[in-house]
Amino acid sequence: MKRFLLSLIVYGCITVSIFGQSGWTWVNPKPEGNQLYDVAICGASYAVAVGELGLILRSTDNGEHWTKISSGTKVALNSVSIAENGTGWIVGLYGTVLKTTDFGLTWSPQSTGNSSFYYSVITPDGVKCYIGVSNGRLIKSADGGETWTLTSTNSTKHVRCVFTDGSGVIFLAQDGGVIQKSSDNGTTWSIKSTGITNALSKISFLGNLGFALGTYGKLLRSTDSGDTWTLVTINTTSSLADVLIIDANHVLISYYDNFLRSSDGGITFTKDSKTPWRDSSLVYAAISALAMKPNNYYLAVGLCGWSYKSVDTTNWTLVTEGYQIGGFTAWFTDINKGFAAGTDGVIYKTIDGGNSWTSVTDRLTWGYLNILYFKNPNLGFALANTEVFRTSNGGNSWTKVLSYETTPALKGYIGTIYFVDTNFGWFTTSEGQIWRTSNGGLSWSMGSVSGTPLLTGVWFADQRNGIATGWHGVVLNTNDGGVTWKPVNCNITNDFYSLHAFDLQNLIAVAGDKCFRSSDGGTTWTEVTLSYFMGNIYQIIFVNNTTGWISGQYGAILKTTDGGVTWATQVSNTTQGIVDLSFIDENNGWASTGGGGLIRTTNGGISGTDETSIRTETDYKLFQNYPNPFINTTTLTYYQPTRTPVKIEIFDLLGSKIRTLVDQEKDPGKHQVKFDGSGLPAGIYFCRCTWGSNSSSAIKLLKN
Repeated sequence: MKRFLLSLIVYGCITVSIFGQSGWTWVNPKPEGNQLYDVAICGASYAVAVGELGLILRSTDNGEHWTKISSGTKVALNSVSIAENGTGWIVGLYGTVLKTTDFGLTWSPQSTGNSSFYYSVITPDGVKCYIGVSNGRLIKSADGGETWTLTSTNSTKHVRCVFTDGSGVIFLAQDGGVIQKSSDNGTTWSIKSTGITNALSKISFLGNLGFALGTYGKLLRSTDSGDTWTLVTINTTSSLADVLIIDANHVLISYYDNFLRSSDGGITFTKDSKTPWRDSSLVYAAISALAMKPNNYYLAVGLCGWSYKSVDTTNWTLVTEGYQIGGFTAWFTDINKGFAAGTDGVIYKTIDGGNSWTSVTDRLTWGYLNILYFKNPNLGFALANTEVFRTSNGGNSWTKVLSYETTPALKGYIGTIYFVDTNFGWFTTSEGQIWRTSNGGLSWSMGSVSGTPLLTGVWFADQRNGIATGWHGVVLNTNDGGVTWKPVNCNITNDFYSLHAFDLQNLIAVAGDKCFRSSDGGTTWTEVTLSYFMGNIYQIIFVNNTTGWISGQYGAILKTTDGGVTWATQVSNTTQGIVDLSFIDENNGWASTGGGGLIRTTNGGISGTDETSIRTETDYKLFQNYPNPFINTTTLTYYQPTRTPVKIEIFDLLGSKIRTLVDQEKDPGKHQVKFDGSGLPAGIYFCRCTWGSNSSSAIKLLKN
C-alpha cells in the first residue's frame, strides 16, 4: 500500500554514529548520495569533497569522476582544505580532524585535545593549519598537525569560517555578525564592525577585496583588507552558501540552487535569470560549496551528493554518476524492472535494478507525481496532486484517466491507492474523499464520505469490505465496495500517515513518530515501542504477514519480522528522509529519498552489525524529540522498564547546562516532557537523559 507523502520533507543534519557493513547500498547517485558540505581543489588534477556520515569523495581528473574514500568515521565532515603540496585536513563534528599527505588518497585521524564542533579549516601551505571552534576560539598548528594550540579571541561567538592568506593575517567569521581579524598569526585580535547580527558562514579575500556571507541574504564587502565592512544590497533573502572572487571585478555567490553575479567588484549583483543546475528533467540541487582552479575550471557540490563542473560559471555539467529525479517515488515489479517519478512530472524506467534510468514519458503534468502503484507487471498507476495516469502495458505508455479539470468534484490532493484485483480499486484525497473504480481504473466515481479530514490509507479485503484511515484518528469502514463509508469510534486522535491491514480486524499504522496496532478493526489502538526512531514516519509496508518496514526522516528504516510487534533499526547509510519503500520479496527492496537518492538491499536490509543491539544497549531509551527542528517548544519522550530516578538536562553546544526538565523518580513506562526553548537563540542543543547512575542517553535538538 502506498503512503500519503507529506508536502514538507525536512532534510536534517542529525548524525548517527553507527558502524558495520550495511545491508543498504547506494544505487543512485553514485558513488554516494549523501549531502556534500565542502570541496577543495589541489595539485595538478586533484579535488576532494566532504559531507554527511563521514563522506569523502576524491577526483584525480579535475572533477570529472569521483571515487569514495574511506574516512573511518560516520560523523558529518564540514570542511576540507588541501595545500598544493598535497597535505591537508578535514574537520567535522565532535572534534573530528583528519589529515592527508597524498592529495586526499588516505586520511589519518588527529587529536587536537578538543571535542568541540569544527565548522571550518584552512591550510595555506600544508604546514600551518587553522580550525574554527565554538566560543570564538581558534585551534592552530605550525608543524603540520604534530601539536595544536587552542587560542582565545575577543569574541565568544561560534566560528563558522576561517580565512588566511598565509602571511599571518587571519579572519574569523562568526555568529552574531562578528568578524575578527588578526595580523600576527592569531596572537592579538580586533573585532570589526559589520552592523549586522546575522550568523556569518563564509569569508574570503582576493588582495584587499573581501566578502562575508550571512543568513537571510546578508552580504558584507570590504575593500581595505577587512578593516571596514559595508552591507551590499542583493536580490534575495535566502541564506548565502559560498563565494568565489574570480578576479578584481568578477564575483560569484551561490545560494540554494542559483547564483548572484557581479562584474564591478561586488558593488552590485545580478541574480541569474534561471537555475543553472537544471533542465526540465532535473531536480533542484542546493549548492553548499564552490571551488575554482583559476583560469581553468570551477566545481560545485551540495545536496544529495551531486557535483557539477563548469569552465565559465554559466554552463554547468552534472559529473556525478546518476540521474536526478526530484521527490523520488519508485515501484519495482521485479528484481530488475522498476519505475520512478517525482517533481518534474516525468516517469522513468530501469531494467537494471535502479542503476540507470531512462524516461518513458514526456512531462505528464505540471504537478508532482508523488505515487506509483502497480497491481501486476502490466497494470499500473501514477498519481499527481489532482490527476490519475494509467498504464496497461507495463509502463510503456500512460494515459490520463482522471483529473480535476475534467472532474471538478475531485477535491484535494490524491493520497494513497489500493486495488484488490485488476478491476476494483480505490484512492483517497486530502479533502476526505474516497474514489472507486470497477473497471481497472478506466473510470472513477466518488463514494459517500461526510465530514472527514485528510485521508491517508485505504485497504480492501474483497470487492465489498474495506477500511480507510486519516488524520485526527479517523477510521472508516465500508461493506458496499466504498459506495458508503461509516466512521469507527477510535480511541486515539493521532494523525495516521500510512496504513497496513493484515485483515479487516488486524491493522497497523504509523502516526507522526509513533506506530500503533489494532486487533478490533480500528476501534482500539495500542502503541508499539520502536527500538529507535528520529522524526516523522512516512511509510509502513509489509511483504507478508510477518515481515515489514517503516521509514521516515533522517534516513530512518526499521524492520519487523513478527508482524509489527517489535522493530529493529537498520543502517540506511543516509540522513536524508526515506519517503518511499518498494519491496518485491523479503530480501530485495529499494528506498527512495526526497532529494533524488535511491538505496537498495538484497538481504532485507540486514547489516554486519546485529541490528537488535543498535541503540538498544539497555532497556532505557530516550527517543528523538518531536518536532525537530522546532521553533519554540518540542516534546521529549523516554522509556524506562523499572521505577528509578531520572534526570533530563538540556545543554548548549559548549556543554553548558541550560535547563533541567526532569529530576525525580518515575514509574516504569513511557513518559513525555515538553521543552520550551522560546527564549533561546536558534542553534544546536543537546538533551541528556540519565537513569539512576548506570544508564544514560543523549540526542541532538535543532532550534530554528
